Amino acid sequence: MGIFGQLQSTLMSFMSDDPENMTEGKYVYWTKQDDDVPRGHVGEIVDIQSDGDRRVKFPNGKWNFAPEKLNMCDFQKGTFVHATGDDYDFDTVGEVKDLEDGKFIVEIKGEKEKEKPKHLVRCDFQPGMYVFWIKSDDDIPAGHMGEVLADINDEGRVKVKFPNGRWRFRPSELVRGHVQPGAFVQWKSSNDDIATGELGKVTGSLDDDGKVEVQFAKDAGRFRPEELIFYEIQTNSFVNWRKSDDDVETGDVGRVERLKDNGKLLVAFPKGSWSFHPGELRLFKLQPGMLVTWESYDDDIGKHDIGRLP
Repeated sequence: MGIFGQLQSTLMSFMSDDPENMTEGKYVYWTKQDDDVPRGHVGEIVDIQSDGDRRVKFPNGKWNFAPEKLNMCDFQKGTFVHATGDDYDFDTVGEVKDLEDGKFIVEIKGEKEKEKPKHLVRCDFQPGMYVFWIKSDDDIPAGHMGEVLADINDEGRVKVKFPNGRWRFRPSELVRGHVQPGAFVQWKSSNDDIATGELGKVTGSLDDDGKVEVQFAKDAGRFRPEELIFYEIQTNSFVNWRKSDDDVETGDVGRVERLKDNGKLLVAFPKGSWSFHPGELRLFKLQPGMLVTWESYDDDIGKHDIGRLP
């Protein structure tokens, strides 16, 4: 897939492990394991304690955990999923409704089923995502972008809102758009308000003309998808500064926090957070969501264990 493709996938498919996302009702994993919470058990955050710890309900009980000891689950209430069993083909989409005794309650083809996390696969298309239809007709001309709605029918098809109407599709009939809500983008053109190469953030939903709203430093505007370029650096991307000083040493890895109003990226490095022009940064070789192995091993991490970067 490469780093660029990985960034698009991460932006659209995975929830950040930022404590701000760990709110009541969210599903999480514990980063460790013991007899009470074995590896792979999913819990639900039921309360946030005064010290910031999360009280989590697991199948075997409730305990408090520091947020840095928890990982967000890829499946949350409202997540579109596929069931890997023989009862449904991979073009059938279900929706996560609840968590009960460590199993997800999934509504699929009008029925509610209990499924273990390992028997589910996150659908490539989630509510709010921008998509293209792989075909075209008078209603949906080539290049028209649509928005996936939080609506699945009893046949397991998703509903998509296009400029000229709403229709249902199988996942195999759709492809993701190159821009998505919250993405950092560049306009292919420029004017007095938007400089060449300036970064903007996709902030609004698609309008009736199929244009997306993008906030740039001076103003917000609407653009056709083909007028925009998905930028290689996004929120939560791991980056290096192209220079170095006493605060950001050579080789230090930072995480992008947000795009500021002045068009600079705020990056958290080990010693603090600073703002940088996009051109001053380069992508690190590893990115959130990537699967990795450790070159060494110990009692907690086996020799061939595979982990995923948060």
